[in-house]
Amino acid sequence: MLETELITRVTLRDPVNQCQGFCWDTKRKQFILATISSDNKTQDIYRIGFDGSVLGSHRFNDRPHLGHMNTLTYRRDTDVIYTTNATVDGFLLTALDAKDLSVKEEIKMPYKVFNVAYDPFTHKFVSIRPYKKNIRLIQEYKCVPNDNKPQFVREYELDCVNEDINNNGAFVFLDNIVFTTLTHLVIYDTFNNVKTMVELPKGFEVEDIDIVDGQLYCSVYRPKGIVEIHRILGLDSQLTKNIRPIGF
Repeated sequence: MLETELITRVTLRDPVNQCQGFCWDTKRKQFILATISSDNKTQDIYRIGFDGSVLGSHRFNDRPHLGHMNTLTYRRDTDVIYTTNATVDGFLLTALDAKDLSVKEEIKMPYKVFNVAYDPFTHKFVSIRPYKKNIRLIQEYKCVPNDNKPQFVREYELDCVNEDINNNGAFVFLDNIVFTTLTHLVIYDTFNNVKTMVELPKGFEVEDIDIVDGQLYCSVYRPKGIVEIHRILGLDSQLTKNIRPIGF
């Protein structure tokens, strides 16, 4: 069973009522949290300190570019935050300027993107999306300097056992890809082809995942417009080894 420690709670403002993307901005040392309205017309993006304090929020009404904001992932070398908008345009990858959260670039991808993550060590970019029943389609891309558009490399299928097609969050580090179904957190070691599934507590809906100082954190949606940020405990395998010496 996944064990976590609560860091903070955020109460959403009408008409926003859902949590979606979440990431750690390594340059500004802040969590970025994306929340949306059920019709995808309104988005509130929060800046949250490492101690859980809300530093500020920005409201947008941008269904075409932001919309559902399925996941967030930060790329430091170009200082952008990637997000997707699968309910409005599945082929659109939006790059936000991390300084002011404005839309910096609209990227049309060759395949649909859903939950995405970027690894600053390997410059790998992954997209994870429901495919059919218990199968997830994982597509890997590479990123090159000074170009925000990822370049397609390969794709493969992964059996996640649960036939519910809901898929939340994305995190990638070296050979490891992490995401969740409604019942499990999934860690997939692409090098050794080993899949680990950690059961989630009942009603614990993880929305997105990132890492800070060698520890995983996640955003969790709660009823009645509440979002929580948790520190994930006990996952100290090869997933988080050697991060501190590199500087994260």
